[in-house]
Amino acid sequence: AIKENRAFAWVAFDGDVHDSAFYRKGQAVPLEEKIRIAEMGADGGTDFWAPLEKCMELHSLEPDLKPADVIFITDGDCQLSLGDIAEVAAWKKDKGVRVFGVGISDSSNYETASFEDLEQFSDKICMVNSLGDVSALRDAVHAVHQGIGRGEQ
Repeated sequence: AIKENRAFAWVAFDGDVHDSAFYRKGQAVPLEEKIRIAEMGADGGTDFWAPLEKCMELHSLEPDLKPADVIFITDGDCQLSLGDIAEVAAWKKDKGVRVFGVGISDSSNYETASFEDLEQFSDKICMVNSLGDVSALRDAVHAVHQGIGRGEQ
């Protein structure tokens, strides 16, 4: 996003949102901030609604941002209410937002892991092996860059 001079935000979450930031178009992200983001961990627990709600809030800071892409990375699963799913779907449609879900799984269940709830609000989903297989993540990032989503293949 920075390379393409687009607005950029990140949201760190586990059982709740514990940090986030928004950078306007053309705003520099200091190296120290990039390192802090890369080294950030989570304490456990998974709540999808809090970070999705934060994404909607941060997106409102740049309302003309279309299309907007969310890469939602999680190693957990979390049930959302039908109302929450409908709210995210309406936001995506109204604001031109695409969500790319990335499910991180360990090697013992990598092939059979299920992220059903992530799939309910994601336009595209991929699985990543927490032990180093990042080819699916590379494909997801490439898909975002190429603008694949909303049922496009």
